[in-house]
Amino acid sequence: MEHASEKMVEELKRLCLSYGLYINETTELLCKKHFELLLKWNEKISLTRLVKPEDAALLHYFESLFGASLLETSIKSLADIGSGAGFPGLPIAFARPYLEVTLIESDRRKAGFLGEVRRNFGLKIKVEQQRFEAVEPKFDAVAVRAIEQFDAHISSIFDFASTSHQLLLFLSEDSAKKVLQNRPPEWIGEIVKIPQSRERTLLNLKRFT
Repeated sequence: MEHASEKMVEELKRLCLSYGLYINETTELLCKKHFELLLKWNEKISLTRLVKPEDAALLHYFESLFGASLLETSIKSLADIGSGAGFPGLPIAFARPYLEVTLIESDRRKAGFLGEVRRNFGLKIKVEQQRFEAVEPKFDAVAVRAIEQFDAHISSIFDFASTSHQLLLFLSEDSAKKVLQNRPPEWIGEIVKIPQSRERTLLNLKRFT
């Protein structure tokens, strides 16, 4: 497990260096510790199918840190809807420790894992074990990466983000184009390619009123 986490971090560092993302030693260490805990818990409950270090580095940690790099400097709080194993919210919290990050996850076991990360890592994150529609929408930014039946929830996501300034949606290119075409008029945005991603782009939306 230790060897796997070291391989993951080395690949993550390589990706960040290749694409101009800054990653400090603290962020590296937190990503490494998280991956170790993720692998341990994954033996008991299904948190992720991506257990190979190279896949996890690219599709979990690098994608999340890439999203963090697009956050406006004015953002002080962020909600991660459907956080699951903590992506993208935890790597964002690792890289931006000044952010107030809330991880929203309705599944009891996955929320339990997130709570374990919070306790063991000494982070100031919050974990909400409930559906996002039941959480008070009070965040500067909202991120969504892996929520089931996304199309059925997109209207509720925009409603949840109605007081937010920025919305980051990790989607397939076709889904991103569809959301961009049908977004509420107060939102503008662009589809950003995630380097080397095989599945997702990042729809970066900002709200103007």
